[in-house]
Amino acid sequence: MVNKQNKKEIRTMSISTIKNDNTLGEIIRARREELRMNRVMVAERSGLSPSTITRLEQGSYTKPTPDTLRAIATALDLTADELFIVTGWLTALPIPHTGFVRVICQGVGLSTVRDIDNALRDISRKCGNSLAYTVHTTDREPPPDVADLIG
Repeated sequence: MVNKQNKKEIRTMSISTIKNDNTLGEIIRARREELRMNRVMVAERSGLSPSTITRLEQGSYTKPTPDTLRAIATALDLTADELFIVTGWLTALPIPHTGFVRVICQGVGLSTVRDIDNALRDISRKCGNSLAYTVHTTDREPPPDVADLIG
């Protein structure tokens, strides 16, 4: 992603690149600053109030709901599952020692998600099942029959 004002490249940030001892507030603030956004901008993109963003960054709102985390993740171009791990809603999986691919789908149809899953399954088989993969969707409520595709 390129910021048109100063043409500097903004790298995509993943929670996995952040030290494990960082708090949710530190992660939100760091990502917000990396994207050159202020709290009002994050609030507008997330649909949350600016005071909620401030409380999250300051650590006074320590157990946000999954919906709040999804909204923050969307606003900051992060995945909700990464924020769920930081806040304890999910347990982190160990990093595999084999090849690993993670695909995040947004706004694509169910058939596309299935095609991606099938293609990765075929590639994994060709690699002797040494390739681990997950397919996620950021759509808020996927159809029930796609739930088994979402890791």
